[in-house]
Amino acid sequence: QGRHVEARVAWWRQTATGEIARRLNDPAGDFENVGATRRSGIDLQVRAQVLPGLEGWGALAWQKATIAVPPPATPAFAGNAIDHVPEWLWSGGIEWQALRTTSLGLSGRGQSAYHLTSANAEGRWGRSAVFDLTLRHRLAPWFNPGLELGLTLHNLLADLHEYVWWDGAQTLHSPGEGRALTASLRARM
Repeated sequence: QGRHVEARVAWWRQTATGEIARRLNDPAGDFENVGATRRSGIDLQVRAQVLPGLEGWGALAWQKATIAVPPPATPAFAGNAIDHVPEWLWSGGIEWQALRTTSLGLSGRGQSAYHLTSANAEGRWGRSAVFDLTLRHRLAPWFNPGLELGLTLHNLLADLHEYVWWDGAQTLHSPGEGRALTASLRARM
């Protein structure tokens, strides 16, 4: 073992004509024509083992998603952002093998805010930054090395994140998970 780094960079582009999207909050589950769209982005990923027993990883994505040619009924939407598409997404973490039988990890994930409709008139919502702290301990490694106890503190910083959408008259909010502690027991044969 020693220092080891893996990295990946990707640039991508996607165009579509006549893109459709499901109408949120529509009881019939109908779809609407978004128009011709253009998306592009850059994805970065890295994983590194900086010291024996200490590993880190991260991913960052930037994307631009716009309406290139709107439907004839909404010409003013040309150049607007596609709804519910955040520009930034990120995740990352570190894992430390503190002892032969015990590891500690910190991970996080998040995104920037997004527009609620193709009109881009209802503000930007949905920003989040959530971190989890995890402790794993192998129980009785001399008897069954595959038996592991896990404790995770979810949403360590109590980020108030939510999924938000527009019903045609107001914003509707579905809150994300608050701070919580979970325990798990994993058995591998």
